[in-house]
Amino acid sequence: MNKRLNLYCTILLCIMSAVILYSFYAVSKDMVSGFTAGVRSADIEAKIRNDKNYANSEEYKKLMQERDESEAWAKAATISFKADLNAEPATFVNQKTGKPTKVWIRTADVNYQSPRYFIAVKSLCYFVMVVLLITVLVLSFKLIARFRNSENIFLTRNLKLIRIMAFSILSYYIIWWGITLVEVYFIQQSFSLAGQPIDIAGSLDFPNGLFEIPFIFIIYEIFAIGVRMREENQLTV
Repeated sequence: MNKRLNLYCTILLCIMSAVILYSFYAVSKDMVSGFTAGVRSADIEAKIRNDKNYANSEEYKKLMQERDESEAWAKAATISFKADLNAEPATFVNQKTGKPTKVWIRTADVNYQSPRYFIAVKSLCYFVMVVLLITVLVLSFKLIARFRNSENIFLTRNLKLIRIMAFSILSYYIIWWGITLVEVYFIQQSFSLAGQPIDIAGSLDFPNGLFEIPFIFIIYEIFAIGVRMREENQLTV
């Protein structure tokens, strides 16, 4: 029985770790993109200080264009549009045929204007989110190792780790939803597509959060019940 419980709990933690690992990849990619854009901008400014004629070169113009595009993308946010039968299509040129083609847009990365302090707050929040994800991953691997080397997994020390994981995931999504909600607000002030209303719930990525948060708290509650039953059995004996 204990072996089966160990197996099932290990599988659940592996699933959770895989989901968290993908979230970690997505957040880290955004942070690296923003950092790379900043480094590129600093390199260009350093070259101009060393060579005044460099500002007139074709290489400089190309690098400036790439830098502006990178910075614009780094400041963009992904939003979702409401999908229904009344949604109006956008028209794009099909590169294969050269003809205009109607396209129904579901998501888009949109640049937006925001106060400078929000960019600093967003960067800080992203850093905290990465720390939370690393914490969850480390604790997941630690628990999996304990499950493999223990006959009884319903221990108070394991329950404490799962509690930390649960509240770390909850904190991660609260921060994520807060940032995204503010981004959607700023986007709504400066951007719109005809017949394409912004879907706030879709932009907040509710499905993932509404899956992961109850999932980890259910695991926590299962372990809490297991620990209590184990303690009651020991007292009875």
